[in-house]
Amino acid sequence: MSRAFAQHFAITAARSVTIASFAVVAMMAVTVFSLANRAAAQKNPAEQISQLNREAVDNYNHLEFDGAREKLEKAEQLAHRYNVIGPAPARTQVTFGILEISQRNPQQGLERFVAALREDSAIQVDPLMANPEIEAVFARARQELVRRNRTLSAEPARVPGNIPHFPVHEQLVQVGVPVFLGVPENAPVEEIRIYYRGRNMSRFRRAVMEPMEGGFGFVVPCHVVVPPVLEYFLVAKDTEGKTRGYSGTSQQPVRVSVVNERSYPEPALPGHAPPSACDLQKCPPGSPGCLQLDAGQLGEPCDRDSDCRLGLLCEKNQCSPDEGQNNEQDFPKFYARAGLTTGFAYTTSSMYADDAPTGFSDTDVYLIEGSGACPDNGDGIVDYCVNLNAPGFVPTTALRITAGMYVFLRISVGVSIRYQFRAGEGPFSHTQYGVFTAYRLTKPRDEGLVLTTHVGTSIGQIQPQPPQAAGSKRPFIRSGLNGAQLGATVTYRFSRNLGAFVTPELQLQFPLFLPVIDVTFGVETSF
Repeated sequence: MSRAFAQHFAITAARSVTIASFAVVAMMAVTVFSLANRAAAQKNPAEQISQLNREAVDNYNHLEFDGAREKLEKAEQLAHRYNVIGPAPARTQVTFGILEISQRNPQQGLERFVAALREDSAIQVDPLMANPEIEAVFARARQELVRRNRTLSAEPARVPGNIPHFPVHEQLVQVGVPVFLGVPENAPVEEIRIYYRGRNMSRFRRAVMEPMEGGFGFVVPCHVVVPPVLEYFLVAKDTEGKTRGYSGTSQQPVRVSVVNERSYPEPALPGHAPPSACDLQKCPPGSPGCLQLDAGQLGEPCDRDSDCRLGLLCEKNQCSPDEGQNNEQDFPKFYARAGLTTGFAYTTSSMYADDAPTGFSDTDVYLIEGSGACPDNGDGIVDYCVNLNAPGFVPTTALRITAGMYVFLRISVGVSIRYQFRAGEGPFSHTQYGVFTAYRLTKPRDEGLVLTTHVGTSIGQIQPQPPQAAGSKRPFIRSGLNGAQLGATVTYRFSRNLGAFVTPELQLQFPLFLPVIDVTFGVETSF
């Protein structure tokens, strides 16, 4: 095979790979940005549920029952997926009940009304949709809910998780909720953390449960106990701070009904009196379930979270901001990033050009191997280097797509593609494919800064184009086809699913050596 034919074949193959690579990049970019847009659109699921409820009512009033059912099913799915509680999902159930009764399914309507009253005990049937039959079934639903509450087993059902825990059935409004977790004395548990959230809280607040005979106990502060439910989950830590178990999760928390009238005896911690009702003005310091108005300010010393004011946590014996930590096991496991990369490649006259000179005017641009700083690689083929006036950094611009998955709590693996917009000839001249492993240095959080570091390897090229004399041909520099990467990513999360990131990275191409510093800016979505 002649050298000319081999060069032609290589160029044709490289162009084919480039076209295919560009198609892959375009498809991945569309996917990532679609996910980002969808995550942004779902930022407030409660509003979406309310909108679907209104559309379902409009369909019902126009006798479009199938359309109404479809809207209500979507609203129900959103409430389940995002754990939305309160009036919006309760209204979905009421409208569903009316729809069932109108289609001669009174028993299904009754069950829907009972579910609505469990969500929001103050919910009512819309007078514009009511009739005597619907009002009668709704009244039966109230009686049925009371009957079911009274006939439940004295022992609540177990909750999700690998730690046995039996929550209380219910608590009165503005009365502290006692939470007890039995732990054997020989269990490798140093600390039990409780994450709780009332309806008036946008995120879970963390506290450390107090050791007591037979286990650990805590009274959720009375000021957060408001209808319809209180939510919490528990995480057990050992002496090294590692998670040994959990009961409930941030997505499927324990739920305690908050009611105006009791159906069960007053709950209490073992050996303690039942919590009393809230009086925020007269709450004595140290009383369980009270809002501590005189607790530690930001930066003041502390021994436990309860020593700090609401909104602060005790970190390293100092009151620090509560960043709303989540159960790490519930944090999204998949992520994708898309961004623009500016690379700075360090070039010298010992680096090979991607093509050969075509005329006498190119002699000042190229160095034939074995002359000057251009080494002879001894492969029997004449190669050329780029003749530079002086070594230095040369910029490149590329599109970078990354996708990864967490295989452990803090360790993820992933793949990447780097597409350089302007490059020369040769295999993978425009494209670099990579694999990497990353370690998350910070705790995962829905909002704020997250820092990761990574190492990886790649196949492909980065081709800088150093400037030459005016009017001369400007060849690109070949590199690779192998590479190694070391870098870090700083992400600022706007929400659980969307953030912006910057990634500084050192790239080393070999055996055709080329050091490159890449800096990528873009958007990240997680799911």
